[in-house]
Amino acid sequence: MANYPIFHGITLANSATFENLVIESLASDPQGASEGRVWYNSAEKQFKASITDEGGALTTIAFQTTQEFTDFLAALASQEAGNSGASKVGYEGKQGSNAKFSAQASTLDNIIGAIIDAVDADKQALADLGAQNAGLGTNKIGYEGKAGGLGEFSIAPTTLKAALDAMVDQIDINKAASKVSSEAIQAELDKTQAAAGLSESGDYTPPTGANYLKSEDFTNASKVPSLAAADELLDDAIKSLTDTVQSNKVAAEQADDLKLNIAGGVMTGALDMGTNPISSAHVPTQPNHLVNLKYIDGMRAGLDVRESVRVATTAPIANLGGDIQDNGDNSYQIDGVTLVSGDRVLIKNSASQNGTDSPSAIYNGIYVVTISEVSDQTTEAKAEFERAIDADGTPDGEVTNGMHTFIEEGATYANAGFVLGTPNPISLETTELTFVQFSGAGQLTAGAGIQKDGNTLFLNFGAGVKESPTDEIGIDFGDGLFTTEDGSTESDASAAKLQIKIDGDTLEKSNAGLKVSATFQDSVNAIANELNATQIAAGLEADGRYVADSETNYLTAVTSLKTADKALDDAIKAVDERLSSESEAHNNARQALQLELDKTQVGTGLELDGSYKQATDSNYLNTATSVHDASLLLDSALKAVSSELVAEKIARENADNAIKQGAGLSADGSMQSVDSYTYIKDTTSLFGAITKLDVEMASELGGVRSNITNVVNQVNDNVYFELSQNKLMQHKIEHNLNSEYVDVMVWVERGEGEDARFYNDITMVKQESDNVVMIYLTEAARVKVSVQAVRKLADPTA
Repeated sequence: MANYPIFHGITLANSATFENLVIESLASDPQGASEGRVWYNSAEKQFKASITDEGGALTTIAFQTTQEFTDFLAALASQEAGNSGASKVGYEGKQGSNAKFSAQASTLDNIIGAIIDAVDADKQALADLGAQNAGLGTNKIGYEGKAGGLGEFSIAPTTLKAALDAMVDQIDINKAASKVSSEAIQAELDKTQAAAGLSESGDYTPPTGANYLKSEDFTNASKVPSLAAADELLDDAIKSLTDTVQSNKVAAEQADDLKLNIAGGVMTGALDMGTNPISSAHVPTQPNHLVNLKYIDGMRAGLDVRESVRVATTAPIANLGGDIQDNGDNSYQIDGVTLVSGDRVLIKNSASQNGTDSPSAIYNGIYVVTISEVSDQTTEAKAEFERAIDADGTPDGEVTNGMHTFIEEGATYANAGFVLGTPNPISLETTELTFVQFSGAGQLTAGAGIQKDGNTLFLNFGAGVKESPTDEIGIDFGDGLFTTEDGSTESDASAAKLQIKIDGDTLEKSNAGLKVSATFQDSVNAIANELNATQIAAGLEADGRYVADSETNYLTAVTSLKTADKALDDAIKAVDERLSSESEAHNNARQALQLELDKTQVGTGLELDGSYKQATDSNYLNTATSVHDASLLLDSALKAVSSELVAEKIARENADNAIKQGAGLSADGSMQSVDSYTYIKDTTSLFGAITKLDVEMASELGGVRSNITNVVNQVNDNVYFELSQNKLMQHKIEHNLNSEYVDVMVWVERGEGEDARFYNDITMVKQESDNVVMIYLTEAARVKVSVQAVRKLADPTA
């Protein structure tokens, strides 16, 4: 059996070597492993390798035992004739870029053999054409050779064609190198200019929108725009800002005792904001938290306020995890609005979680969208939706009946408000959520006789109807009243009518004359009967002569029934005119009284019929049934709030006392005696104590730093490093640490040129003396060596 060398447990065949061998440890086989890759599958407990078989196909082989793997590596590394590693490695084949030479799929051994044969044939052909004897033809003209005057290029004696070819190749190489070099320099210059903010020509242009580097800043400073000038301007600005910061710091330190901490501060006195508001978007969670108008309005409406969203859906979302749209411009739209990442969206028309299940209302809610392009080769856009943090069910009970939000934009739902109408309890992703619109502009449609302009409604006045100066609507008597058949032309035909209905209950008799009462007709009949009785009592003669009665009111001067009727008619006419005037005055007074009563009822929150309008959406008055009850409820609420304020005042005083106690201060806020302490005695404030401790700590830290420096110096004195310059099999390391016990680490260089790397390898180390160690290698190589003396460090404080 051959005597193979053993290297880290792997047996190598005769003349075999390893260079840059890497064996990976992987949990699973890699996908598409390149040829020659070797790894250890930790899950299957097997060594594996990727090779190309004789047919040119890439395949993976596995080793059941360590011996199989060792044999495989040894076989791959073998240089034995007829049984080399190249005869076991496949090659897929390739055709040269110039199509002058190609190799079919075969083993690496056959491919290398074919290449050697091809190169040998080329060299033979060149030898046939490259005779160096002059005068033997165009392709066999000899050239004696020459070295360039600068010593950078030379041609040895050869044929003239070979010399010209060498010159052409060298010129081509020089041009390519020059082009690559100039292009690389230009590319580097372009990158440098771009990184420095310069144009391609190297010019500096003041940046648009800058604070301290505007064009006028350079002009005012009498500087030509450049990077150097920009640095000077920025230096001046930084100096100015630094001075301002230092000044502000001094002012802040002087005012520090007067400040109130924004977080955790406690007000012990009244805070008078005057006419200035206190702004807060915080949603209260504790009884003593302030509330804003938006929250109060939401609570009054029985709603749970959420931050507004940009748009609301008008159709189901096909895939919450990645909904695709192709609008031709890589945009994603909802309700006519192009969305950007971070926009809030109300999904109310159901959605599919992954695009495979049917859309469901359990995925309705408030989401934040992320927009991205599907591919730079298409115009599609993808939207990914994630529930907003204020509506994601964290903490429990965050999403409940009454949660609402407003829509900012959209062709259909701009300025609309939606409320969650699903009854409690609600469990996200389980309970179907239904959002109902409760407000929104543009939701009213004008009917017959009504006009609409935005949120304002107008009446279309028809013939005979107009608006009075007091914003009332009445009948237009400007052209009088007349009988008509067609509504516009006067007529006395039987079909033409002008009817005025007087209710029997509106005319009454009084000592001042007639006014509207239910007995109006009876009064007329009574007058007729009285007239008949008067005629009889008047003693009309058979010939109809009338005898005036001096005792009557209206007939003392009449001479006949005709003149008596005329006298009575005149009297009735006068009474009727007075009645009409009194009736009109009565109606005007009644209307004014009714208008005043209506305004009073509206102003006091009563219905127009005088009943109490129950405030079901109020905080304290939702059970009141009268203004009196409301006053009592408000009185109770104010009493409760007053009690809470008193309790809060006591709590704040207790908290202030607790802070003083926790800070070690006296009840009046002064610092207690510290005369018995080492560093802070004689101080009278917490700030003074902290300052004193800071000084003492700085002093102590100085000593600590000195001790650390001492220890570091001792550690450095016990360590020695060396990098050998020559490749040797034995390296003598003179470390001069004068220590019987040393710890040695050796790194051995493997590979050549750019591929050379240092590896932490197992080598034999021998300690020659307290100051010298020897490194022994199996082959000549450079080494990196670190030597550390093992001994106790001196106590720097001793």
